[in-house]
Amino acid sequence: KDFRPFVSKSHYKYLDSILKKPSYRTPQFYGMPKIHKEKTPVPLRPVISQCGSLSFFISKYIDYILQQFTPIISSHILNSTDLLNNIDTIHNISDNTFLFTSDATSMYTNINTPEGINAIQKFLIELAPHTEEHLTELIIKLLQIVMNNNIFQFGSSWWLQKMGTAMGTPCACIYATMFFAYFEQTILLRKYQNNLRLFKRQIDDIIGVWVITEPDNTSWTAFKDDLNNCTSLEWTTTDLSTTVNFLDLTLTIDRNSKSITYSTFQKPMNLFLYIPAHSSHTPGVTKGLIFGLLQTYHRQNPNPSDFNNITQLLFQRLIDRGHTAHIIQPIFDSIIDKLKNKTYTPQQAHTTSHHNNNLAQTTDFSQQIFFHLKYHPNELPRHLIQQIYNDTCNWTDNLGESFKSIKNEETNATMIINKLTIAYSRPNNLRDKLVPSKLTEFTDCNVSQFIPQHLKSHDSN
Repeated sequence: KDFRPFVSKSHYKYLDSILKKPSYRTPQFYGMPKIHKEKTPVPLRPVISQCGSLSFFISKYIDYILQQFTPIISSHILNSTDLLNNIDTIHNISDNTFLFTSDATSMYTNINTPEGINAIQKFLIELAPHTEEHLTELIIKLLQIVMNNNIFQFGSSWWLQKMGTAMGTPCACIYATMFFAYFEQTILLRKYQNNLRLFKRQIDDIIGVWVITEPDNTSWTAFKDDLNNCTSLEWTTTDLSTTVNFLDLTLTIDRNSKSITYSTFQKPMNLFLYIPAHSSHTPGVTKGLIFGLLQTYHRQNPNPSDFNNITQLLFQRLIDRGHTAHIIQPIFDSIIDKLKNKTYTPQQAHTTSHHNNNLAQTTDFSQQIFFHLKYHPNELPRHLIQQIYNDTCNWTDNLGESFKSIKNEETNATMIINKLTIAYSRPNNLRDKLVPSKLTEFTDCNVSQFIPQHLKSHDSN
């Protein structure tokens, strides 16, 4: 079918450009060692690098389209802040209300491809009825291409993934999210609407607030059975409790205040390997790191004691990474002072997707000039460059002209410069040499000799 009459010019231009590329990179299979596992030999995490392949570009387009449907997925959350905005709307919690979490076992691997694509199609038709028929048809055809043709190379051997979500494909996240969302909204949330005061999910992790409505709590058992039986996925669900850990939060039902309280949760295995002080990064990187973490901690810890404790931990962890107190203490003091009067209003509205195209339109770069430099700690600092620019360019000559308003004699147009932005990029470092991001492809490695004979026979059949 020719979809050209039904897609916008920009979409057609993108799809046409990827089909006209002179060549595509073959997806590569490799393994990342799980060094945190105390096992011998060290187990590997299988990874398929899809970058530059034809399926990669098609999958990026699928991801762009499907992300636009996240606002109608009632369970969808982007992060812990998104979750807290919903939790803050829950009040007057009864004594028969509890928390639970659930996570899917190997979600991507265990999504049956025909079932997954069929669920996406039903989602678009039933839950997003305003979706144009041709768009639904296009998305389904592209999904079939991506999910059924995940061909990759491992050394001298070539493979086709036969089961599960295509490994390494950009649309895997939204594909898995929308797949289970269909069953949530057509089965679980309808059947158990009197029990679920809250039901949120981030891909394969569920957090729920459950209300017991009968003495023997038979609905809870039925809910767990339906959770596992409505799809091919297997979910591991915790017992009902007043305290759970979810994402980077510890959530607790406070019977006295009849509300859900929360604080920051950090995994015991977290090594907190923040950028060390001797690393050649701009000063703004350290300040941005501290600001981002303190702002997150302030949102997650409304109890002042909790916020103070986690702030002290962050300070000490930065000291352990080589930072000095006299440099980072003023940064902490300034940020904490700004956060003191910050309040958070409960929000039920769904968080805007990160694919919102309007974001780029909020900043006007037309009257800025960018000065790009590779950062070096011994070079002139940013404020001195700004001062030199102002002393040199921020003056008006006898004709009333200046560098900030340059006129083109041929077109008579005036270029207005209101701001100089100094943009730093980092130079190559040891990590680039020791751990290159570009995967080295070994085509002369005869992988076949390492494959057990019974697998070769099975594959040939």
